[in-house]
Amino acid sequence: MFDKIANTPSAQHEIAQLEHRLIIRGSVLIFLSISMVLTIVGFYLFHRYNSTEHSFLSIVLLAISLTSYILAIPSLYLFKKSPEKQQLLVISVILITLSWVSIGFAVDVIWQVPESAKHILLIGFFTVLLGWHSHFLIISTSLLIIVISYAFIGSTMANLTALDLTLMVLKFPLFILIHYFTVRKLLLDSKQKYLENIQLLKKLSATLHIDELTQVSNRKGFNRDFAIAIQTALRLKTPLSLVILDIDFFKQYNDSLGHPQGDQCLTEVAKVLSENCQRAVDNIARIGGEEFAYILTGSNIEQACAYIEKVQRELAEKGITHPQSKVSQHVTLSAGIALFDPLEDTQESLYQKADRALYKAKEAGRNQYACEQ
Repeated sequence: MFDKIANTPSAQHEIAQLEHRLIIRGSVLIFLSISMVLTIVGFYLFHRYNSTEHSFLSIVLLAISLTSYILAIPSLYLFKKSPEKQQLLVISVILITLSWVSIGFAVDVIWQVPESAKHILLIGFFTVLLGWHSHFLIISTSLLIIVISYAFIGSTMANLTALDLTLMVLKFPLFILIHYFTVRKLLLDSKQKYLENIQLLKKLSATLHIDELTQVSNRKGFNRDFAIAIQTALRLKTPLSLVILDIDFFKQYNDSLGHPQGDQCLTEVAKVLSENCQRAVDNIARIGGEEFAYILTGSNIEQACAYIEKVQRELAEKGITHPQSKVSQHVTLSAGIALFDPLEDTQESLYQKADRALYKAKEAGRNQYACEQ
């Protein structure tokens, strides 16, 4: 189920958005953590130990840490605005990792206390592990640098045996494994459920706007598409025609052949109408029992008339027998065509124009169309 969903373009987009949000939130967590560490180190350095003479190396390391921290902020901000620019994320990750490592080495150089430097890098390890856990490449690169730095500082400690160093470094892979089978597993399960819910909602939304019998849009779908077409016509100043079609003498068709055959007739007529709905901007909907509607965006009244003439010809060629029709031996359509006037018409008034035109076509004898501009 998950593989099928994940392979759809819409699901891939949802995954990308989810991972982007996780990266941004995780980065905020990391920035807050390093801000706290820099504040504590700065307090002890310039307030509690203001008489201490610092080496040139310690000043350089502190400058690198602070500069990297400051530069990482705009890089992450730009990545938030443009998620497709992954290089901005990479730059931000490198800078923030460099800031963590530099502050750790700076503390070791200034106070000669490797344990404190290791604590700083350990905090960095866990915040990176939690903050960037959704991006495998990013987290691998950052953690590798932090662990190597941790091992280097630990190796400078006095009376450190090879066993101590091995155990000191070995705990990091164990932390990663524990994280992978807990937090990471929870994330993957949540992502799967998230995508399944999205897919179900999209299927439900599509079902709500589709007529079950004819598989064209229903009245809800028509109202939605009609409103969009009106807005498009107003925005782009393009013509818009609405056509309402009615199957002639459909009640008599049902009475003579039965409702199952009537349903089959509706399906066949809808198929003819759908096959003529070839442009992406055109829409066909079933808006009533035997009533259908075309929304022809970009079509003027002459184009709409030609469109309906073609539909009527193809329906005649289909030859669906109608034993009780008063105008033909086969099923026919009457149609009312209305052109949208952007200065006067609303969605309701355009519909009323098309409905009046349909009434004229019926009054004139059916199996024809009438127009109202």
